[in-house]
Amino acid sequence: MFKRILTPLDGSTLSEGILPYVRALAPAFGARVDLLRSYQDLAYELAPSDEIDSASVVAALEPIAERLHHQAENYLDRVAASLEPLGVPTYQLIRSGPAADIIVGEAAEVDDTLVAMSTHGRTGLGRWIMGSVTDRVLHTALAPLLVVHPERGAPSVDSVAEIRTLIVPLDGSDLAETVLPVAVEAAKATGAGVVLTQTIGVPSGYYPDEDSGGVVGVSIVGHLEDQAEKYLGERADELRRLGAGNVRTRVTRGTPAVEIEELARATPDSMIIACTHGRTGVGRTVLGSVTDRLARHSGHPALIVRAPN
Repeated sequence: MFKRILTPLDGSTLSEGILPYVRALAPAFGARVDLLRSYQDLAYELAPSDEIDSASVVAALEPIAERLHHQAENYLDRVAASLEPLGVPTYQLIRSGPAADIIVGEAAEVDDTLVAMSTHGRTGLGRWIMGSVTDRVLHTALAPLLVVHPERGAPSVDSVAEIRTLIVPLDGSDLAETVLPVAVEAAKATGAGVVLTQTIGVPSGYYPDEDSGGVVGVSIVGHLEDQAEKYLGERADELRRLGAGNVRTRVTRGTPAVEIEELARATPDSMIIACTHGRTGVGRTVLGSVTDRLARHSGHPALIVRAPN
């Protein structure tokens, strides 16, 4: 499914928080790893005015650009050496220019590419702010994105992450189900179990409860939960037929992003697989905004799949 894992790094330990997951997934999928290091194009950033000769500016900045390129080479050599035990091909890409544009462009160069990156890095000459870069990549790249927001207790950058459970949020829509083939292939490749989950939003108003004669929303919420359990059960059966082994279902009440994060916290060695879009309505969640929150704030790895337009 994934033939290449494109891994942008900025030289910081935080950006390297993605590497334990690259070490886990690259051998599982038999994918090559492309390490990408970008740095600012200073000649472009300092575009000369009409009064300044552009050739002079480029010549003056050339030694700095050469030093940045050399630093990037040394850095990627070190990271590549740490990945040698994987036994998968590893390549190094060094580019100058806007980081997000470079990542999106490189991701489009090779079919079946997974972009894997952390959500934070550091700033400074030759550095880029990975939080904002990740956000832009999430909203513009067509390739799937594996994003990690390293927190205390996360795997060390030189380790191999354990991935034992895949958490897949659904909302009943065809768009949300775009992730299911990815979940199946990931489960088969890693041997992980799958938890299909749907969150029911508790109605803010009051509804008649014919059984009790009261005016509480218990009956309507219970009905929605029954629908969700039936729906998830059907999807679970499909995944088992496609080769995913251990598939479970879970229906919760509350705010979708909060419930997904709580489930991830309660499930050791888990990875979320989510879609960037869903639909609205009673008992449904807007998976686009939920996925945004998971990508930006969750301390758990999240594999984000863009639904077709």
